[in-house]
Amino acid sequence: MKAHDIIGRARALESQRKTLDNTYQIIERFVRPFSGEFFRPLNSEHEVDWRRREIYDSTAIVSADLLAGQIHANLVSPSVKWFNFDYRDGELKRNVKAQKWLDGLEDIVWRTFQDSDFNLQVSEFLTDIVTYGTGTMFLEEESEDEWEGVDFTAISVRDCYFELDSRDRPLRLYRRLQYTTLQMLDRFEMPEDWLRAHEDSKEVDRKWTVWFCIYPRDEERKAYEAADIKPKRIKPNVRPWGYKYVLDDGDASIEDALEEGGYYEMPAFHTVWKKTAGSRNGHSPSFIALSDILQLNEVVKQMSEARAKAIDPPTFTTNRGVMGDVDLEPGGLTMVTEMDQLAVLESKARFDVGVDEIFRLQTSIRSVFFIDKLELKDSPAMTATEVNVRYDRMMRQFASTLGRLQANFLDPLLHMMIGIIMRHDQYEQAPEDIENLEFDIIYTGPIPRAQQAEIANSIEQLLADYAALGEIYPEMLDLIDVDKTGHELARVRGVPTHILRDADEVKKIRADRRQAEQQAIELAQAEQGGKAMEAVGKGQQAMTDAA
Repeated sequence: MKAHDIIGRARALESQRKTLDNTYQIIERFVRPFSGEFFRPLNSEHEVDWRRREIYDSTAIVSADLLAGQIHANLVSPSVKWFNFDYRDGELKRNVKAQKWLDGLEDIVWRTFQDSDFNLQVSEFLTDIVTYGTGTMFLEEESEDEWEGVDFTAISVRDCYFELDSRDRPLRLYRRLQYTTLQMLDRFEMPEDWLRAHEDSKEVDRKWTVWFCIYPRDEERKAYEAADIKPKRIKPNVRPWGYKYVLDDGDASIEDALEEGGYYEMPAFHTVWKKTAGSRNGHSPSFIALSDILQLNEVVKQMSEARAKAIDPPTFTTNRGVMGDVDLEPGGLTMVTEMDQLAVLESKARFDVGVDEIFRLQTSIRSVFFIDKLELKDSPAMTATEVNVRYDRMMRQFASTLGRLQANFLDPLLHMMIGIIMRHDQYEQAPEDIENLEFDIIYTGPIPRAQQAEIANSIEQLLADYAALGEIYPEMLDLIDVDKTGHELARVRGVPTHILRDADEVKKIRADRRQAEQQAIELAQAEQGGKAMEAVGKGQQAMTDAA
């Protein structure tokens, strides 16, 4: 893509989103403050609005943060490994060598996440999804030449535009960046004429708009995807995905790109809370609750004004009832012509009606953000089982959003992470004697586990039923494969695979058990035979003595 094409398409996408930006602006004011106003050009530090006096109630702000925090803690917990790799081939699951290799790959991917800023950036990413309904995460290597880990960036909705392919995946991404003159000189190799014009500029606050664009290189992308064995290193200018930094200086832009390079995979991951028909953008709980949020803010504002009147009520008098000015200070003295010419205007406001309306609106907003389901109700009579059941029901509320996060974010993110690790030789290649290394990603966080809890409960209930009926119909117990049942129950419960014994080890334990049981039977038979021979000998001796 040419520089002028990037600027033109970015401006067109920016213009197309103006109607939606109006709603985003309201959400920014009342649900996600300080995340960047959509119609205020932040060209200097003075243009940042640090005061938000128009916010009279923070229910929506707190609820959005709580919901995003719950999803973060229960889907991609920063303290607990939230994924496992599992072979599709059942034979490989019982192959110790293959399983050790896969477990090692899983560990290094997890350590790479922990060593990066993923946990910080994913919090911003999830908050964008909860509030704006759309989120974009960016992943790239810290260094091309040597291994220094990876870097994540949650791209602000305010500055991010994208075009989707036929499968609703990001095909082109445009990100608006703003740099000061000093940052431009530090970040890019600027042309000589630009340097002469701005190197000594005293406009330290001035910011320049730079468009960062990621786009597919069609021929290189097709060749890369068709290759059976992916090359480890490709020159940046012929990689499947290209990127350019382009300066947008009003009508007079620099014709050439400031910087150009490439990626092996699309490094931006885009997902929505819920899909909106006819739009590339999604919607969120904030959109659904927006009317209640605005109404609540207005009611609280009116209550605040009515409360001020009740605390410091206005006064009234006749046209000539006061000599001078009314003194409203404590202990003030006001001269009147008649003692009854000055009176207090008492408020007749119905504060109880306002309180009821505030409670109703706050409850409605909290319900839209699932707060009533995320928080366990206070009940001293609740048992541990009831707590678990309530928690499982809460987690199932995120089924649809979880599916989108997994398909559009976590799955491609983990595949790209594995590709980066292998390209930098941070993990050994798969053993040559192991074929069909296809494996699935199993998410083990509390939310996926809660959604699979029903399977575990069904298995346990089936085993209980068969155990009861087996006393009457013993042949029913033959229907259950004990090994498969044990592995499936461990999987849906999220039990680490390394604590389960290998198939060969299980066979040896069972063979040793059968051998020990056989020896015990033979020993018992020998003891019984010895006792019988002893009894026969005593009988013969008794007969001899009697004769």
